[in-house]
Amino acid sequence: MKSYLALAWKELKAQKIMAILILTAVIMSAVMTTAVGQSVGILRSMRIEQAAGLNGNRYASFHQLSREQAQKLHEDSRLYDAEAGVTEKLERMLRCQADRPDYIANRVDAIISQIEAEQGLTYAPAQRRAVELAARQGVVLLTGGPGTGKTTSVRGIVAMLDRMGCAALLMAPTGRAAKRLGELCSREAQTIHRALGMTWQEDTREVSFQKSAKDPLEAEAVIVDEMSMVDLPLMSALLSALRDDCRLIMVGDPDQLPSVGPGNVFSDLIRSGRVSRVNLTEIFRQAQASAIIRTAQSSQGVSWGISSS
Repeated sequence: MKSYLALAWKELKAQKIMAILILTAVIMSAVMTTAVGQSVGILRSMRIEQAAGLNGNRYASFHQLSREQAQKLHEDSRLYDAEAGVTEKLERMLRCQADRPDYIANRVDAIISQIEAEQGLTYAPAQRRAVELAARQGVVLLTGGPGTGKTTSVRGIVAMLDRMGCAALLMAPTGRAAKRLGELCSREAQTIHRALGMTWQEDTREVSFQKSAKDPLEAEAVIVDEMSMVDLPLMSALLSALRDDCRLIMVGDPDQLPSVGPGNVFSDLIRSGRVSRVNLTEIFRQAQASAIIRTAQSSQGVSWGISSS
């Protein structure tokens, strides 16, 4: 009898503990659900506020638009004005490059050879062409997938611009990309927003930039990396802050996803055919080690090198 009572007591105690554990789990689940819901709500509010602040009440950064939002976007002419402004500015820069005297016409090859000797490497033909084009042209597109030597080419372009006495600014759309660009080129690089002096206007709840056509950047050349991430409003702000005779070298991977914000600037520039372009296709980095890169690039007709970059 005693053993039966003891067993029953143990069973009752175990059931009580189990009930407490279940109740605790239910409470914790409710707390977590509330916390996650609040976090999602906060993030959604931040996203809406950021989208509104970057260029007024626009919704072009969202993948799904309601009918009302789509109508507001259709009625808002600011994106059209930005695109027209980018086109007109680039046309002026291209006309300016046509009138630019070629001071180093007979010395480009010799200077590139000097840079190669200093950096301890030999450029591939396309990389050499990129450095040469940056010296001769005012607006240049440098494209290529991962491991094709874009960074090596950019280092060569920076060295060439230094030889020409051009004060060059290095930029990227994100802090991480800017930090990496600066480290690889051994000089300061900054985000486009920081270079333009971005500020937040509480009264209008919009972003504004200190640098503009009235107060342009003190730069004779600008190199922008990760161009595929630059959206239309940011590109418009950047070009507004450049003088017509400023050199602009835009670097990026044409196969990356487009910017989160409105516009497909980099891809549109490539397809336009109006801007001189060098497309790097020969793989250097991880050519022997990465089957992923080899497979990804094989369908695009990319060749393989044995050099390092």
